[in-house]
Amino acid sequence: MEDFLGEEEEAIPRNRRIAKMKRADLIAELRHEQRRTQAMVKRRDEIKAALRQCNIQLTDTRRISEELANERNALLQTFQQEMQDNEAKETHLNLEIGVMANQRDDLKQEMQGVKDELSRIHEENSCSICLSPWDSEGPHRIVSLKCGHLFGDKLLLDQHRSPQEQ
Repeated sequence: MEDFLGEEEEAIPRNRRIAKMKRADLIAELRHEQRRTQAMVKRRDEIKAALRQCNIQLTDTRRISEELANERNALLQTFQQEMQDNEAKETHLNLEIGVMANQRDDLKQEMQGVKDELSRIHEENSCSICLSPWDSEGPHRIVSLKCGHLFGDKLLLDQHRSPQEQ
């Protein structure tokens, strides 16, 4: 364009100097407008490139957001399933605890019966005079009188000894 403007200045006749000045001002203004337009085009291209970059980032952000939402939903479903499983396990364990508590109570009753039976056996297997348990052999072994009463042999021996022997 500058070549064109330069050629035009040469083609202007000398008697038209006033017109030339107006034309020079127009040419200067035109050059100024050309530079401004070029700057605006450059700025427009920079803005378009920035917008493309923003669109790419926005698309990536949306994709990542969707992936995170899907992952969150999957984790939430897993957590809910685990909670249901744990609740079922807790219910099962509570039932087992109830069964075990019933068994414990039954065993306590059975143990009390065994203790009562052992007390009764102890009473039956103890000397009715000294209340000591009989031995299977030795000085306090069980003996029976003709009438059927039972007591420890030691007591019978002690009764037959003279006071000097004791």
